[in-house]
Amino acid sequence: WIPRSAYHWAAVFLLVGFSWTFGRGEVRGALLTIPILAGLLWLIGWLDISWMLVGVILVLGIMVYMRLSEDDLRY
Repeated sequence: WIPRSAYHWAAVFLLVGFSWTFGRGEVRGALLTIPILAGLLWLIGWLDISWMLVGVILVLGIMVYMRLSEDDLRY
């Protein structure tokens, strides 16, 4: 039997480790993949946080992604 908190901390370390892959690269990829991965980990029960927090993180990631994409439209 594994305590539920072990899954929570494993999910946190998984998210932090995955976000390090975007440390020096493309930030836009992290703005969408990290919140989606957090949502998936929350759905399977590993990430023990409020569903509102997952939604806020996803919305903020999408808004920042859209703001960064505006710069690409300028010539």
